[in-house]
Amino acid sequence: MDCFKSFLLISNIFTNFARTQLCKEGMKKESVSTKVCETIRLYQWFISTIVSHGHISFSKLNELWVTSRMEEGCPLSRTTFNRYREGIKELYGIEILCETGGNDKNKYYIRNKADLYDDSTLLWSTNAMALNALLYKHDSIRRRISIDQNFNMEHLDVIMEAIENHQVLLAITWDYKKRKHIPVRINPYGLVLRQNQWFIISITEGEYPSTCVEMLSMEGEPAYQYYMVSEFVQVENTGERFVQNKYFKLHKAISMAPELRHHKREESKKEIVLMANNTALMKIQSQTRFFYNSEENDGCDKTKVTLYTFGSDDVIDYLLSLGSDVQVLGPSDILDLIRNKVMSMCQDYFEVI
Repeated sequence: MDCFKSFLLISNIFTNFARTQLCKEGMKKESVSTKVCETIRLYQWFISTIVSHGHISFSKLNELWVTSRMEEGCPLSRTTFNRYREGIKELYGIEILCETGGNDKNKYYIRNKADLYDDSTLLWSTNAMALNALLYKHDSIRRRISIDQNFNMEHLDVIMEAIENHQVLLAITWDYKKRKHIPVRINPYGLVLRQNQWFIISITEGEYPSTCVEMLSMEGEPAYQYYMVSEFVQVENTGERFVQNKYFKLHKAISMAPELRHHKREESKKEIVLMANNTALMKIQSQTRFFYNSEENDGCDKTKVTLYTFGSDDVIDYLLSLGSDVQVLGPSDILDLIRNKVMSMCQDYFEVI
């Protein structure tokens, strides 16, 4: 019995030790993550502060550092500042140098500040960092600030990889004129962000869908096509390389891109989620009007289906034709349209009765 008690005691000791180690490991991971976030926030503060001042002395920088409650208001040492300068250069490619001599002695500035304005992506990310630092400083009014930057990131990784490797994309998109989904081969040359929408810059050979916006060039260059990424149902990288058009000019393609914001779409893409039994699923699989994806649920006699469509009228009538074999889960605006149509039909029949 004593041996058994001793065994339990030793077992409890090892269990508690293991739990302690796991807790320490968890705290370590959390502290590492917290430290990384804090370091990035400090980088953002230095970049935004120096950009806004142009040239700034260390004493002024230190004063702003303390009043901004950075590092709990502790003064900034030159050693720490130099360490952050190296980190900023390594992470963002932004060099913070010290200007000496003349009346403006020992003032810090960003050497390649012009690059921030020549490189649109660097400028955008830097402005985002500066805004994030301001939001952190004025956190108490965060909910009073509305920022329209909810653009869709879907498919971007695949698209950027294809641009980088000069590879053909195969996308499924909606053709407004043909009123159906069609596959289209795209030779991607670049990306443009306009009005919170990503557009692929392409030179498409042959036929292209009506969803594509074409901009004609006047100097013997090829016509450029722009595809709105959010209208794609599927995108895949074929791995097939294409030969770049020697007359392609990136600055020309980008300069014409602002016109995209004037292009009005007839309809917007809808993703309708529903549960379908086997009877409805067979009907959905045999139709050619809507593109769909199905997802089987283990232990459930119904299949989760996502219908992709542009517009609402056709799909409402189609869903109602499936009757009780389907249950529409969303989105809410489609559910409201179905309810209104069913209620209208019921009222007509009640009037007859």
